[in-house]
Amino acid sequence: MHAGHRPPVRLGQPGELLLSFRDHKHRQIDCELRYHGQVGVEAMFLVDREFRLWRRFDTKELAIQWAELERPFLEKGDES
Repeated sequence: MHAGHRPPVRLGQPGELLLSFRDHKHRQIDCELRYHGQVGVEAMFLVDREFRLWRRFDTKELAIQWAELERPFLEKGDES
């Protein structure tokens, strides 16, 4: 490699949009599902397109249930 070489930017695998809403501060919140074959399904929350919170599940149904439980906390701003 030469001095000015930069490796290509790795783009994340696009996910399936599950939820999209605005919180009390009018920030855009999206929840995406990403599939990893036999490893499971990842539910990921993004706030203004920046990663905020994620969790991996064995099934899509469990990922959806968790996302629906987390939504009210994110809408109010209780992200802890």
